[in-house]
Amino acid sequence: MNHPRKVTAHTLKELADQYGVSRRIIRTWLSPFEAEIGPRLGYYYTVAQMLIIYEKIGPPPM
Repeated sequence: MNHPRKVTAHTLKELADQYGVSRRIIRTWLSPFEAEIGPRLGYYYTVAQMLIIYEKIGPPPM
């Protein structure tokens, strides 16, 4: 999947801000895919995890 923006590691808050939703909503969206995404590294989702997230819930709006 091609992404128009550079994919980098993000915190849950940064990810929620990208999609324009609260942290609670983004956690709800990600919960069905927790096993595939895996645990965060500290507070961050890695680049590999971000690619899985974008594949599962779609890329964030520009």
